[in-house]
Amino acid sequence: MSTDWRALSHLLRRIRTPLIIGLSLEVIASLCLLTPLVVAVFTVSHLAGGKPLTDPVWPLGLAAAAVIIGGIARSASTLVLHRADNRLQLHIRRDLLTNVRHSPLETVDRAGGSRIKQIVTDHVDALHHVIAHAIGNALSALVLVLAGLALLIWVAPLATVALAPLIAAVVLSRRQRRGMGPHMREYQAASHDLDRASVEFVQGITALKVFHYSETGLSRFRSAAQRWATFVESWARRVTPSMTAQQVLLSPIAVAAFASITLLLPQNQAATTLLAAMVLIPAMMSPLWSLAFALWDITTGADAARTIEETLRECPSPTEGNAAASTLSWPSGPVSLHASAVSVRLGERDILRDINLTCPATATTVITGPSGAGKTLLLEVLTGLRPTHTGIVSINETPLTSLQPQLNDHVSALWQRPRILRGTVAENIALGRPGTDIEACQRVAREADIHDRLQALPQGYDTMLGEGIDLSGGELQRLCLARALLAEPTLIVLDEPTASIDRESAWAIDKALRNLANRCTVIRVDHRLDVVMSADHVIVIDEGRVAEAGKPDQLAAGNGTLASLIDSQTAVTTA
Repeated sequence: MSTDWRALSHLLRRIRTPLIIGLSLEVIASLCLLTPLVVAVFTVSHLAGGKPLTDPVWPLGLAAAAVIIGGIARSASTLVLHRADNRLQLHIRRDLLTNVRHSPLETVDRAGGSRIKQIVTDHVDALHHVIAHAIGNALSALVLVLAGLALLIWVAPLATVALAPLIAAVVLSRRQRRGMGPHMREYQAASHDLDRASVEFVQGITALKVFHYSETGLSRFRSAAQRWATFVESWARRVTPSMTAQQVLLSPIAVAAFASITLLLPQNQAATTLLAAMVLIPAMMSPLWSLAFALWDITTGADAARTIEETLRECPSPTEGNAAASTLSWPSGPVSLHASAVSVRLGERDILRDINLTCPATATTVITGPSGAGKTLLLEVLTGLRPTHTGIVSINETPLTSLQPQLNDHVSALWQRPRILRGTVAENIALGRPGTDIEACQRVAREADIHDRLQALPQGYDTMLGEGIDLSGGELQRLCLARALLAEPTLIVLDEPTASIDRESAWAIDKALRNLANRCTVIRVDHRLDVVMSADHVIVIDEGRVAEAGKPDQLAAGNGTLASLIDSQTAVTTA
């Protein structure tokens, strides 16, 4: 069994019982819907033999009952399979997003946002066609073909000559399907490139317009779209002749042409044989086109299942491989953070080397240094977003890796770019604590000095963001700070939270963080001199190493890296 089919089989095991029930109902429906044709053939055969039809009611009643039962069975099958499909899609999407959420940032970066979006939406959607439609359609087609063939051989063996077009169409279809796997992978790759180009263009449109490079960005999108269209066109050119020939072979005219051979038989045999051929063979052929599309959907779904399984393996579950985590609890009381001999490599380059530092409990530690020194990467390592290649990060005396599943409950973060979701103000504040009451949301909004602005919105905290309601960058950052405060963290990390906002918002955020420092440990990356000099502890990073660490006034009075940074900033300010 290939990897694709093995992956699809593994996913379908989750809904094995409803799948068996739904497919069994589909078989019953197919046999019932074939019954009227069987009744018609036997009735005509009976009459052609010169025997009178003594009681015409029972064949009509049997046909009517079969149609009713078949309709009910098919409706029930559709309902069962769709419900199973919905349940499986929900579970897979939850598994994917949960695993991505707990995966190291390095893994997520490698996958890429557009790729994750494609897997969570498009690839999971492909399973819908497999479960809710394709498998049932394929099984129904096989039942009709096999049952019709058995009946045809029994009633009119010579009529099987009219199956020649069907056999030829099956041979062509099989030849067409050869090599579909590589073509499908090429199609998926082209689609991924198109998705990535679309996301990059939309995300970068502001910068492209400001620097008058919008045509450059659009040309990349056009190139990806052209590559996708070229591949689809060439693929269509390869399969169109075969598909056209199959359509001709499966047409009623082809069946009638071959079935006309039966007219050479004696009159009484010719009538029965011709009727059997003209009634049963079209009934056998009619589902073959749906079978062809079903096989295509199943092949697409199998490829999607393989990608989903690979993603689940690449982004393991939060508890996988970390059995010790369930026995370790988050340290009680104030927490300090320590890094010992930490090194981080990106690709072939060592970005952080031999990092040794301590961030004291219930104090504000500011990490500063020249641009490109590795400060943001260090912050990601200290919060468990990126793994270390060597060394260890610990909370108090407990390794951070042993506390990984609990980080979201005790650590809050505020990054340079504020992120909001399409939802109400209250929903955005309570993103990490769904169901939080409005009073708690208002309390943390006051701490972040954004309550009055949010209350002044058209519907207050019930205002939908993203629907014509625009908050400034500073206001969005303060809203995100309120979200971070709602978690009541014991550790909060910030990556230049005031770098791109107005002075008023920066002052409000600084004030909120000063009030927070006596309740939790604060670690902040920043370049601003006033922030650095007001910190309890300063760590200076230069070229991926800890250049110096200590009290800001002591470091500023020395001849080290911090003193040089202060001199350079002062020179720029006074120039």
